Amino acid sequence: MIGEPERVRRKLHRCALAGVRLALLCAVCLYSAAPVGPQLFGPGVISTEDDESGGVLSPDGNEFYFVRNAPYTTSPALSVICVSHRRGLQWSEPQALPFSGQFWNRPPRLSPDGNTMLFGSSRPMPVPDGGGMHLWRSRRTASGWSVPEPMPAPINGPGGSTFDASMAADGTLYMTRASSEGYHIAASRLVNGQYTTPELMPPPVRSPKQNVDVEPFIAPDQSYLVFVSQWIGPDPHTRRPEELIAGGSPYPRGDLYITYRRHNGWTQPRHLANGVNSFAEESFPSVSPDGRWLFFSSERSMFEVPVPRLTWARLEREWPGIFNGRGNIYRIDMAQVKGE
Repeated sequence: MIGEPERVRRKLHRCALAGVRLALLCAVCLYSAAPVGPQLFGPGVISTEDDESGGVLSPDGNEFYFVRNAPYTTSPALSVICVSHRRGLQWSEPQALPFSGQFWNRPPRLSPDGNTMLFGSSRPMPVPDGGGMHLWRSRRTASGWSVPEPMPAPINGPGGSTFDASMAADGTLYMTRASSEGYHIAASRLVNGQYTTPELMPPPVRSPKQNVDVEPFIAPDQSYLVFVSQWIGPDPHTRRPEELIAGGSPYPRGDLYITYRRHNGWTQPRHLANGVNSFAEESFPSVSPDGRWLFFSSERSMFEVPVPRLTWARLEREWPGIFNGRGNIYRIDMAQVKGE
C-alpha cells in the first residue's frame, strides 16, 4: 500500500509532466507553419456579409485599410475606405476615413514607409480633363490623413484612367493604366522628385490585347510583382492558359499571378496555387510590410457552377452569411505563394 507522502510525490510528478506537455504543445502551436491555403481575414469584423475588397497592413502592423462597397452594383458606384485597428489579438470595428464615402474609391495602398496613401477614385479633378478614374494620394499627419490630392502629370493625364498604384522603396510607381491596348500595368520612375512618363510593362507580364492586367503590387525592392490578369475578349485562346473559368456564362473574373525580376527581364507570370485562385474573382493583392502575408480579395461562395441543389432552408441560412458571394478578404503565408 502506497503511503501518503509517496502518493503526493507521484501526483506532483504527473502534474509536472502535464505541465511540460502543455508547454511543448504551446510552443508547437506558436512556431508551427501557417495553415496551408488561404484563411479568411477578420471574420465578422473585416470580412463580413457585406462586400469588402483590397486590404493593406501598415508597417507597424496595427492598422488595416480596405474598402467596403455599397450593397448594389448600379451606377453610380460608391465605396468607403475603412481602417481597422489592432487591439491585442483582435481587430476593432472598422471606421470610414473622413475623405471617403461620396465617390467610388478603389482599395488603397500604402508607401513602404506607411506615410503616403495611394488610391484610385472617381472624385472630380480640380480641373476636369475628360478622364475616368484618377490616382490620388493622401499624406499621414499628426492628426490623421490629409485631404487627398490628385497625383500630378504625367501620372494622371487627359482623357485616360490611372488607378491601383503600388510604390516601391525608391518611389517607383506600378499602376493600372488605360491605353489603346486596354488596361495594363505601367511603371513610372521617380527622378529628381519628378515622375517619368509611365511605360507599359513588356511581355510576358503584359498579356495579349484581349486580356487585362491590373491591380499590381510591387515588392519594395522590386524583386517581384503580384497582379491580376483576366481574359475579356471573345476568343478564349488568347487567355492565359492557367486561368480558371467557371461553367455557365460568368462575367470576366480575375486570377492572381506572380512574376520575378531577373537581370534580363521579368519571368513568365505564374498562376498562384495553394487555393489562392478559384472559379470566383480574386483581386487586389498586397503583401504585408514584413513580407510574411499575401492579402487578397475573393468572391468565392457557396454558389458554384453547376450550382448544387439548394433548399430554402439552406438558402435562408447561408445567404445572409459571410460566404454569400460578395467580396471577402483572405491572407496566405507568402512562403506558400513563392513555393518555398
